[in-house]
Amino acid sequence: MKLNIHNVGLQSMERRGLFIVRIAKFFLATVLLGFTFFLFQCKPWKSKSPQERANAMVNRISQELSLNGAQLELVNEIKEDILEQQLQDKPERDKQLKEFSTLFISNSIDNESLLSLKKRHDALRSNTELLFIRSLIRLHKVLTPEQRTRAVNVLLKSEDKNAITR
Repeated sequence: MKLNIHNVGLQSMERRGLFIVRIAKFFLATVLLGFTFFLFQCKPWKSKSPQERANAMVNRISQELSLNGAQLELVNEIKEDILEQQLQDKPERDKQLKEFSTLFISNSIDNESLLSLKKRHDALRSNTELLFIRSLIRLHKVLTPEQRTRAVNVLLKSEDKNAITR
């Protein structure tokens, strides 16, 4: 029996190639898995409903400020008011988005149409901001000075953490 050196070399190359392919697949799978993990970790609210997000915010506020029963009840009332306002505003927000999309896709876009849409958007936003201001005043009345100080510290800490540049 004759040993063919060329066949041995080809088999060795095939094994090396198969090994490299396996490493490449493993590397690709690891990268894709890591990217997927990163993607979903950066968007913790993606699959949450507005009610779930609001409840998470109430829980965080309650823990950070050590709210008592009456304070927690007020925060829950404020949450419900905000959710109700958002639900009422949703049809108008959707309508504005559809109008903007239609304008942007069209062959031409004019200043008047955009400014009209902006005015409606600003009015809707202004109503929401007024609700937030009224809610903040209601909350301020029931918080102790220590809780207000803690709230400001949490806000400043969050601002520092999320700041792009300083």
